[in-house]
Amino acid sequence: MTLAELEQTAVAHGARAAEKLRQDGSVAHAVMVFAHTNRFKDTPQYSGGRLAPLVTPTQDSRAINAAAVAGVRDLYRPGYLYNKAGVMLMDLSPAGVHQGDLFARGDCDRSRRLMATVDQMNRDMGRGAVFFAGQGIKQRWRMQANMKSPAYTTAWHSLARVIA
Repeated sequence: MTLAELEQTAVAHGARAAEKLRQDGSVAHAVMVFAHTNRFKDTPQYSGGRLAPLVTPTQDSRAINAAAVAGVRDLYRPGYLYNKAGVMLMDLSPAGVHQGDLFARGDCDRSRRLMATVDQMNRDMGRGAVFFAGQGIKQRWRMQANMKSPAYTTAWHSLARVIA
């Protein structure tokens, strides 16, 4: 993966994690990003992670994505063949139960309405109908599942039907 693809990965995972935060009614105080190479290949190896604390606890995808991208840019080392990256939200707490910031801008309500609108549109029109440009249009980094075996033990729709 290139730096741009790692950034796209971080934004996609950050947006999904923020969506889950909003569903849960929680906020995050920090964002942890990681990336590593394929340990099974005979190539130079690297594994890194960065913790990006947030100024104020949030569930806003934009703030979480900005922290995730900053973390990826900090941990990226050119010359390595990255194959996995991810985002973890740290120090979660219920929304509304956190110390406020005296100097924070007062657009919390506007942010909440915007994120609620994005979530509602994705529920109504299908996941991914509205997404952040930082996620990229063509996501070459997405997992390929064209050789995936059937999930007979975990999915009812994969079971074979026998009609006698």
